Amino acid sequence: MVSVLNIGKQMPESCSEAATRVLVTGTRSPAGLDIARRLVDCGHTVVTADSTPFRLCKKLKWVSASYKLTSPCKNARQFIAEMNEIIKEERICYVIPSCEETYYLAFFKQELQAELLAPDFKKLRALHSKERFIEMCQAVWQPVPTTFSYDDFAEELEHYIVKKKFSRFGLESYCCDRDMPQFVQNQKSEYIAQEFIDGEEISCYAICVKGQVNSISVYRHIDKFRKGAAIAFESIHHDEVREFVSKFAAHYQLSGQISFDFIQIGAGDIYPIECNPRATSGVHLYGEGCDLLSLLTKERSDLVEAAAGRKVGLGLVSWLTGKPLSKDVKEVFASFASVRLIFNQLVAILGFAMMSLLKFQPITLMTVIDIQWDGEQIR
Repeated sequence: MVSVLNIGKQMPESCSEAATRVLVTGTRSPAGLDIARRLVDCGHTVVTADSTPFRLCKKLKWVSASYKLTSPCKNARQFIAEMNEIIKEERICYVIPSCEETYYLAFFKQELQAELLAPDFKKLRALHSKERFIEMCQAVWQPVPTTFSYDDFAEELEHYIVKKKFSRFGLESYCCDRDMPQFVQNQKSEYIAQEFIDGEEISCYAICVKGQVNSISVYRHIDKFRKGAAIAFESIHHDEVREFVSKFAAHYQLSGQISFDFIQIGAGDIYPIECNPRATSGVHLYGEGCDLLSLLTKERSDLVEAAAGRKVGLGLVSWLTGKPLSKDVKEVFASFASVRLIFNQLVAILGFAMMSLLKFQPITLMTVIDIQWDGEQIR
């Protein structure tokens, strides 16, 4: 096992230039791929790394290099050691995570030999917890859904949703008016009960620097994969969501990428329900020429906002699920489509589908099985 160096960060001279060398992790995800491409379009040199063999950036001509990492779930220290080897070899200035590897990178932030553009670990842990996040919201926003630890309430619950405190993609969520699975009853302390809010789901993706919101993309979900992860989106302008994100980021002095899910009742109040402190599909809705590195590293006086009315979607995923994108929805990868990228997408979809069949688990869970973090101690 390669030991992790613990020396002061020595940034390459190129880091002071307009075009810099950036390492993007989590490029199994469309969001990670889009981030990488946008950086290249703005003149930066991009290296990618991920712990899955199903990397969307693999062998793409515009990517400087693509590396396979050890799973941080299996060996977090080896993962960080390999990251530092890549950083040294490729003279990396900044690391931009896009998936749940963010938590492991943040935990070892002081040992990482490049600047990590993400919130610190303590904040990430609180934001990732569905219970703690609602507590954080109460300090800056009303209304919020009534939420409490499931094991704190013994009576029959109606009009509540039971969710695992650390979860993703809408998985491990159960309606309280139905029989709870026995394993939930046996692990009540790992779940919350949250008031069911009947309304429209709205999401947003934002980039913050020292508590200031530099950019925001607010969107609704046009289509979802099996009521879980969204696969088509439409950008909207929403003053209340902008106000919430501004207050929340300022109060907790956030820096990095941050995403939220809300429920809106009619044309009235929005209820924050979950936070994803990482990249999400909202990044697809920015216009061309949006320099994400500048947004992640510099304080600015103006807000960059995704223009309302733009519709984008994951065309290949939509097609394979039997619901092709409608004519007014643009394919996310249309501007840089290639035979190799289509091949990489097919390999990833088939690979994760095979894992799903072998493990009898949802395919969406298989996409993060090697990087997910559910609040356990990192060693």
